[in-house]
Amino acid sequence: MASLSFYGAEKYLEVWRSNPQAITRSDYIAAKNAIENAVAYHPSFAFYHDMKSEILQWGRFAGLEVNTKSTFNDITLLYTHSLTLRTTWAVTWANMGQQLWYAKPDKLGVLQSLEYLQNAHRFGQHIPEVHVAWAEIGFHLMERDFSIYLDMQDLIKLHVIKGLKHNKVRKQIAESIQSSNNTYITCLWLTQENANSDKETALIQSALKRLACS
Repeated sequence: MASLSFYGAEKYLEVWRSNPQAITRSDYIAAKNAIENAVAYHPSFAFYHDMKSEILQWGRFAGLEVNTKSTFNDITLLYTHSLTLRTTWAVTWANMGQQLWYAKPDKLGVLQSLEYLQNAHRFGQHIPEVHVAWAEIGFHLMERDFSIYLDMQDLIKLHVIKGLKHNKVRKQIAESIQSSNNTYITCLWLTQENANSDKETALIQSALKRLACS
């Protein structure tokens, strides 16, 4: 029953991920009810708590969760509970980092967000979702706090390059780099990586081409 409820919620998420404007109130209510049923049937399964938090984030994005502070607290509690069930799950740590980054832009929030991302790196430095989180937050960190960015630059560079070489997320990361006007610095990183490594040269060359590096 939990699995059936999960798939009932997942079908809506797949649509929203590919087309964020497709979310409707009726679909959101159906997805939320489905994942709440999944959690009720199998409360010890951490992934269902992660999925519920994602659905709530979509509701907040679409303006369907009007109390944003309460929703943020609910999302945080879901991630925290998920991590008590599965402490070493890197994607949950990455999601926690992204959630906090946008919800609490002050310095304390930035530092806490980066602590979560470092846990994500520690538990899953080769996982594509971790690459995405580091790339997204890393480039924004340049503008928010450059001194902290300098401290984190090696990890940001590592995950940006790994992400550009990963077939699952390379397009998403490249688009993020281009839309945030960070092509120049990324091309420098890729050129350095290409010069210093005799492995995966074809993947690096492909990334250079994708970003139209000169």
